[in-house]
Amino acid sequence: MQVKIDPGMFQQPNVLSKLTPWRTKGPETYVRTLTLKIPSAAVDRFGDVQGLISAVLDVRTGDVLSANIEETFADAAERVFNSLPVNSTLERTFETVIHRVNTMLSRLLGDGGLQLAPGDIKGAIVAQHGQEVAAAVWGQPSLQLFRQTAAGGSNIFNVLKTEAESPTAPLTAGLVGFTNLISGPIGPRDRMLVANRDLVELLGKMETLEIMSAARTDLVTSMLRDALLGRYDDLDLALLLLDGATATESVSPAGATSRIVPRPVEPTTNFSMKSSRVPVSRAEQSIKLLQSIKSGLVVLAKTSAVWARRAVVVAKKVGRVTAARSIKTAATLKEYSKEKIERLKEKSGGKSRPTAPVSNSRDNKPSGTNKTSGTFEDRSDDSASKQDSKPTAARSLSSVGDGGSDDGGRFGPAFTAWRSLNRRSKNLLAAAAVLLAIVAISLLFIVWRRQTEQSTASLDKRMAVIRQQIDSAEASLIYRDEDRARRLLDEAMAAISELPDGSSDTTETKDSLLEEIRIKFSDLRRAVSLDAPEVISTISIDGSPVDLRLVLGGGDGRLWSVSSDGQVFAVATDGSAEPVYSPEAGSTPIFLLPKSDGAMIGYADGQAVAVTTGGKVTEQKISDGDFDVSVDRAATFGSRLYLLDSTHNHILKLASNNNGFGSPEVYVKDGTDLSQAISIAIDGYVFVLSSDGKVIRLLSGKATDFTVGETDPPLLAPRLLRTPSDRDDLYVLTDGRVVRFDKGNGQLTKQYESPDLAAVTDFLVDQAKRQILAVSGNRILRFTWKEQ
Repeated sequence: MQVKIDPGMFQQPNVLSKLTPWRTKGPETYVRTLTLKIPSAAVDRFGDVQGLISAVLDVRTGDVLSANIEETFADAAERVFNSLPVNSTLERTFETVIHRVNTMLSRLLGDGGLQLAPGDIKGAIVAQHGQEVAAAVWGQPSLQLFRQTAAGGSNIFNVLKTEAESPTAPLTAGLVGFTNLISGPIGPRDRMLVANRDLVELLGKMETLEIMSAARTDLVTSMLRDALLGRYDDLDLALLLLDGATATESVSPAGATSRIVPRPVEPTTNFSMKSSRVPVSRAEQSIKLLQSIKSGLVVLAKTSAVWARRAVVVAKKVGRVTAARSIKTAATLKEYSKEKIERLKEKSGGKSRPTAPVSNSRDNKPSGTNKTSGTFEDRSDDSASKQDSKPTAARSLSSVGDGGSDDGGRFGPAFTAWRSLNRRSKNLLAAAAVLLAIVAISLLFIVWRRQTEQSTASLDKRMAVIRQQIDSAEASLIYRDEDRARRLLDEAMAAISELPDGSSDTTETKDSLLEEIRIKFSDLRRAVSLDAPEVISTISIDGSPVDLRLVLGGGDGRLWSVSSDGQVFAVATDGSAEPVYSPEAGSTPIFLLPKSDGAMIGYADGQAVAVTTGGKVTEQKISDGDFDVSVDRAATFGSRLYLLDSTHNHILKLASNNNGFGSPEVYVKDGTDLSQAISIAIDGYVFVLSSDGKVIRLLSGKATDFTVGETDPPLLAPRLLRTPSDRDDLYVLTDGRVVRFDKGNGQLTKQYESPDLAAVTDFLVDQAKRQILAVSGNRILRFTWKEQ
């Protein structure tokens, strides 16, 4: 049988690894992991808490026991957290909670009337806060500590055996339950296995050591699964894996993380001993080196920024002094030019200026007087040009001093100040600018690098949470908790959609996660894709295709099929079809009934024909007594015939007689509504399929507690119900699917899907051969599927 196990341990992604669940064939073996909840405010006090229990008892009793433990632990954790001092140790807090759990167990197993065999119970509740572990033990589960040695490899210590040799008293004398407490540190390179079976004895010491010495916890889990796959059918196993290397951070209620310094662990067989030696791994050394480099870069950046600010101040002072001197020089030149012009004007104003003769001819020769006058004029023009040049220079310098509106725009003063600097000042200012640029680039790079690291760490963390949700959904699928699996997959898909678009690696990872979710959704639907069907036979009469409605298996390898007008065909292995029975012309069957050895064809006048797979044809009479019968479907079981009549809301049961079937009586005795019934199948129970997809299970004319599981998509248009008497399967034909349920509990087992099933009118499932025989139109089809 499939054991119910609660996959609650997947809720703690940081410390505890995946649960490895197994199925047992022992009908009285119960294995379950305990979902132990603690208040969110108490996470820093308790850390991660998980547990498991194994007992020789039935599932219902085990569920009662587990539910009481989980409820009492949650209540006790809240009470103890509120009552004990804040500085209470993990050991004391955990011990107080376990004491309350044991008090409840004593009452439950005593006055509560729960019958158990305490010697057969193996249980453990484990709390891990950072690298400190406290475990409460019931019975003799397996607690193995794997401690890596300095020379390589690992040593294995049986924690319970080590503690048994020490003179420690039971946790709660006189009570039953988790009566022994083991506590101590787990090193950063240690791992602890908590299980209800001794894996060292099961796998052997060498193989177990090889598995537990793997570099990462996920590899350990994967290797454990692979090693135990061969023993899947005869194990009732659940285990927890504690890893000290992943217990370096704990999350506070506000969501902030705080560093926990690893507890010192001495390589000794005593789990409770402590040492002052603190092992430092290469990873921690690399982290310290990176932190030192980061601190040095920050100091360099701050120093460079200070010197850059000083260089800017010096440059501004030099610029202001140079500009002031330049303005002063320009003003002096301006005054000098004005004085010079005034003097020249005074000289030229005191002398008469003769008029020169006007001559446009080159042949006219000027007189001596004119020559003298021309010489004076030339000199005057030259003197005037010189006088005009000096005020222009003065105006140019003055305009620079006044703001440089005519030279360089608003940057004119800056250019003028730069040109006025000497070479040493220019070099200093250029060096300061370069240094400032380097510092700014360095600061931007540091900020970008920090943001990139934070973004990458956040992305990795979010992806780890998504993977954890996918793994949890897988565990829920194993234990048939479809609702929880669907919810977890929906949450994982929503989380993936919120991930930021990044590099090609990020996109590839997102695509990979989406593909995993798609596969899990397919597993959740229990969908099996059928191969393209093989056409076994195509049946026609005189070139006209027949309308096949039934398909039957024959004992000699042949197949049998019945058409809608009542014709029976035997189909050979090569696909050739031979008519075995043809009804009278004009007769129309009201039902076609497959039987274990052939088929029955019923007519409206109470006549019926039974045709065996051996080719024997027998006419039979169906007596409907005083009932007005409108047959929807028919079924036989043993020597009785059952007629489904949804129009009159009943099922008629007829007993066999020499001529056929008679003495009809109403089968349903509790008023079960059959107005929506469309198909019927019998194997001792009477199963009735309704048009809304529900299946009613009747026994002795009364409905029993039975509900088929939900399907995706829902059964909105079911057409036919079939069940073999020798198997625990119930099959429903619907739109493009054959849905398989467990007849015992109604759980969905598989959905066989193919577009070619949409037009099928009847089918026959052979689970051993992994094939479905079906009829569609005038064809007989064979669908197959691969082993999952």
